Amino acid sequence: MGVEYRRYLLPRPNFFRPTPEALANLVDALRQERWILAPSAPERATLPFATMTYYAHARNTGFYVRQDETYESGPAENLGAFLAARKNTDLLLAWPVESLAASGLRYPLESPPSDGEDVYFEIQLHLSRDYAYHCSEVVDPFDEPPVCACGTNLEYQPDYEQDPFGAARISAECPECGAPFNPTKLPCTVRDPWTGDEQTLPGGLTYRFAVVIDCGKCFGEAGMSFAADLKHLVESTLGVATYEVEDVY
Repeated sequence: MGVEYRRYLLPRPNFFRPTPEALANLVDALRQERWILAPSAPERATLPFATMTYYAHARNTGFYVRQDETYESGPAENLGAFLAARKNTDLLLAWPVESLAASGLRYPLESPPSDGEDVYFEIQLHLSRDYAYHCSEVVDPFDEPPVCACGTNLEYQPDYEQDPFGAARISAECPECGAPFNPTKLPCTVRDPWTGDEQTLPGGLTYRFAVVIDCGKCFGEAGMSFAADLKHLVESTLGVATYEVEDVY
């Protein structure tokens, strides 16, 4: 099967979720700077959108949207209105790139793998109603369970078939007392997937919004950071600081 690689760009504070208008502005900026394809981009016709069956939903506009277990084509226009109508749901927006060379896009990490072959990946935007709470072989759970000040355990498991993120959840507001919960400073142990070196990472891999590069099996001998221009574009457009987390699966 082999190892697959994802890299996450997460906001500080972790409770940040952009407004529909702000996210639509980010998508416009990503298109203008050639990180993702616009619906009108001629290069879109050079990609087969066939590697995965649900890629067919991206054929007309360059991206697909997953909500619950349902996939649909991303809207060609009025993305802000589309997002506003779904602001209380979990959404995954994804731009699959089956050939970097054919797409004419910029590679979203520091540099592409150096094996001489063409490169594939997805750029994804995750929007979660509650906190998506990822744990894996390299990302531990929080040192202490996420519990409200009133004593209520806030962690829960969504329905697997309807979850676009493959993660547990932490309630953004306590279901008992209604208090907001902020995991930004909660300590979490993460390990370098290549060396095993450990560090404490406040907030861990927990978010209501994330930019995700899903490399699949197409990555180098070690993970790469987000391209500096891409990270700056996200931060400046949304007005938020970010940090990076890598994961293998």
